[in-house]
Amino acid sequence: MHDQLVFALSLILRERRESLEISQSDLARKSGLHRSYIGDLERGSRNISVKNLSRLSSALEVPASKVLGMAEKRMVADGPYKLKKKKAAPAKTSARVAAKPAAKRKAASK
Repeated sequence: MHDQLVFALSLILRERRESLEISQSDLARKSGLHRSYIGDLERGSRNISVKNLSRLSSALEVPASKVLGMAEKRMVADGPYKLKKKKAAPAKTSARVAAKPAAKRKAASK
């Protein structure tokens, strides 16, 4: 789930930057972060700290809470939160072994 959040966050950051029609270099200057770090974030290959999220969101003129909320919505829309029912664990013995009476299994093992 962590990887999906990082990826969703990277998409939101890139989309917001592109909607403002600014380059990664411009965003780096506005946020005080390195351009290569911005690129790594947008590719989803780097994690982001709360401090850097705050700096980026300020530079992108959107609250950090909204960026995280948008990333969560993207995750839900893309499906990583789909809940699956747990299946019963398979029996450790085969049906043939289970069908033998316990006494015969015990005798066969000696």
